[in-house]
Amino acid sequence: MPDRRRAYLFAAAAILLWSTVATAFELALRGLRPLALLAIAAATSALCLALVLAARGRLARLARLRPQDLARGALLGLCGPFAYYWVLLGAYDRLPAQQAQPLNYVWPITLALPVAVGLGLDDYYESPTDGRDTRFGYLDVGLVLAAPIGGADGSFEATLGVHVLALGDATRDWNDGEALRVVFAVGVAVAF
Repeated sequence: MPDRRRAYLFAAAAILLWSTVATAFELALRGLRPLALLAIAAATSALCLALVLAARGRLARLARLRPQDLARGALLGLCGPFAYYWVLLGAYDRLPAQQAQPLNYVWPITLALPVAVGLGLDDYYESPTDGRDTRFGYLDVGLVLAAPIGGADGSFEATLGVHVLALGDATRDWNDGEALRVVFAVGVAVAF
């Protein structure tokens, strides 16, 4: 099967599976609290990872990890996916699925936008003037405010944001030598 067709099939499968998550969360939360569901999901995920590592003959590599590396991985998992899903499952526990599901699509974007760093591999951020190659492209620090508009159900949201971009050498060359750029964003989000 050609790679392009295979990629489309994987994308379609991901969309199909992702679109059923609201129903799955609602059904699971009928019998469990969000933290209990999250603990079961984390244990299941860890078990699946162990099975995949065992099937590939790489399970012994876990024993060679330093305790500091394991602690760092656990901390990053606690700060990232654990916190995200705790908030998301809390929303599904309190709201109807049709109102909570947009959070599942919006939260990853909202959590990623406030701080983003553009780093590149060789020749990615190459200066157009002198051909210098730098790995640092930009640092984006932003603040986005979203407020419900229209009805009380909150299906429409107005968004207002400001981002400050600190540009690296190459991206500075692309922007007339400016080291900082301020970008304002206004939008409307619709949930249905």
